[in-house]
Amino acid sequence: MMQLKQFDHEPREMFRSNEEWWFSWWLDELLDAGYVEDWEYESEVFTLSDPYRMPWEKKLKTKTKPMEHKLLEKCTYTPDFKIIWDESARGIFYHNIGDEFDDPKELPHFFAQENITHIEIKPNHDFQNKTQQAVIKMKWLMQIGVWCQLVIPSPKVTKGKVSHKNALFYNTFLPERYLYTDKSGQLRKINYKYITFKQWQDIRQ
Repeated sequence: MMQLKQFDHEPREMFRSNEEWWFSWWLDELLDAGYVEDWEYESEVFTLSDPYRMPWEKKLKTKTKPMEHKLLEKCTYTPDFKIIWDESARGIFYHNIGDEFDDPKELPHFFAQENITHIEIKPNHDFQNKTQQAVIKMKWLMQIGVWCQLVIPSPKVTKGKVSHKNALFYNTFLPERYLYTDKSGQLRKINYKYITFKQWQDIRQ
């Protein structure tokens, strides 16, 4: 049996999903190469709306007491990741919102605000409509001036046809750790075309 190559990554227990774990491998390779200064997991909580309370007065024997009845709970949103890009990645992996550009077809994969991108990770299927729920909160977040980008790490392939062609591993590079299965360390069967980060570097030279 082929043994899993040793990698220096965060443990699976740190993340809520396999997709988030896989994405951290992708980030680690950019971190090692100097394209990312740092990345954080679930580090910021944004308040989208405060709770809404309705005032009322409770009548006592000799007076009334001001009371509140909560109609709506507070709504918050926590992006999965925060990427702090190195300037060397600008124009290659990210583009700051507000910067000038010549052709939208040539824009990098990520958008950022002052070299920072917040990320929402989702699988290549919308389980229990959770992707759409997240997208609504992401739009809401943008209304308060914070950009968050939806990322699907790996595409879905059905009968040889690739869905989600904008999926990260399909559209950029595949992290080396992903070449091996999560638990057994066997070579993973990947039924779509991909390149590794080293191959990506060779192409750019």
